[in-house]
Amino acid sequence: MLYSTKEAALYLGISVDALKYHIYQGNITPQKVGHSLVFTQDELEHFKVNRRPQGRPKQSKEKDNE
Repeated sequence: MLYSTKEAALYLGISVDALKYHIYQGNITPQKVGHSLVFTQDELEHFKVNRRPQGRPKQSKEKDNE
């Protein structure tokens, strides 16, 4: 199954702009069909699994007790 840019962003739970950023960074590779970019479900799943979590890493509580 192929997903459009908007559908792929919805599937991943990110904005279209964020998806375009990840394309630019080389984190996800679309296929070009005519003038449109499309994504396979395998590519989206691979991105979902390997994506780094958002935000700052949580600090351990041991540091607070010092």
